[in-house]
Amino acid sequence: MIEHVADRDTERSTAPPPGPSEPPVVDRPRRRPSRQVNTELLELTDTRIHEPQRIAASDHGMVATAHYSATAAGVQMLERGGNAIDAAVAAALALGVCEPAASGLGGQTMMVLHHSATGRTIALDGSSRAPHRALVESFDNLRADTRRGHLATTVPSSPAVYAHALENYGTLKPSTVLEPAIALAEDGYEVSLLQYRLSRRERKHLAAHSARQFFLQDGRRVYRAGTRINQPVLARTLRRLSDHGFEDFYLGEIARLIHDDMEANGGLVFADDLAQIPHPIERRPLSVSFGRDRLMTMPLPGAGRTLIEMLNIHQSLPRELQDIDSPQGAVCLAQTIQQALIDRNDRPRDPNLYSPASDKQMLNRTYARGLARDMARRFGHGETTHL
Repeated sequence: MIEHVADRDTERSTAPPPGPSEPPVVDRPRRRPSRQVNTELLELTDTRIHEPQRIAASDHGMVATAHYSATAAGVQMLERGGNAIDAAVAAALALGVCEPAASGLGGQTMMVLHHSATGRTIALDGSSRAPHRALVESFDNLRADTRRGHLATTVPSSPAVYAHALENYGTLKPSTVLEPAIALAEDGYEVSLLQYRLSRRERKHLAAHSARQFFLQDGRRVYRAGTRINQPVLARTLRRLSDHGFEDFYLGEIARLIHDDMEANGGLVFADDLAQIPHPIERRPLSVSFGRDRLMTMPLPGAGRTLIEMLNIHQSLPRELQDIDSPQGAVCLAQTIQQALIDRNDRPRDPNLYSPASDKQMLNRTYARGLARDMARRFGHGETTHL
């Protein structure tokens, strides 16, 4: 619903007094141009919607997340003497509260971290795995059932990855790192525009499953952006992890509750799946030079190779086509992303235009230069010389 709001200007006219034969001048209020207020995003209470901050600077450390409350959780760890690993895990746990559509204990986590004490850069592969009973015959509609609901759930790796990172590379106790997330769940957080829009889009599916009691007002209506909501059940779960350790998620009371919930709702993740804790695998990260810097990113099964291919293509373009704020540069950026995603899937939409690429080819600079030359030719640019 869009409501129009107009302000009135009540300033008096400055015309001279009328003469004997002149008609009187009537003062009329002048209208300013109306402005639009999107009332769909407003709650009737006094709330404030926090927009993401685009630019930030710091001399002592930096934390960046999709929600300001999670960012504050990471900063709190740094202020208490923790290192970047402590801050990252605290921020991730907090995002599980205030960004539930994209984060949470029930997901999978991958991390690229640098341990300054040893000089090592490590990729933690926390890929989740399918439960033992996840056979093709288990699904009536394979595409739909693996997208939403209990049947779509894999064995969560996030708690195991958090525990591994803190135990091996963190400096603070897990109970300390969990404190901000527990406080957010108990005391409440402000619903972001992202959560509001996603909840509105998925309202029908949320209302049809057990999540409605947590993410819909009265189990029916979407919480407006800026509304403050609490998650007491999640708070109790996080507090139990603080008191009994992350292993409780896989071997203790939390594991039993997950088993019972899956059994009651036709899911496939049971106690024996959880008992085989999905500990992360430490892998060697992929690396690429980017200008004067070196970028480290996730190896397979992560998407780091896709990022490296995009950067290699972008750096191989003529300088004028690297400007993504220009029309031609924006088109080249879109084509670069499209090409990298096609190569990742290794299933070209049109074999006459895009040839399949192997994993090694995606990391190959020569291959990227060839793609950049093809893009440049479409805009009338000739060969590019690289020294």
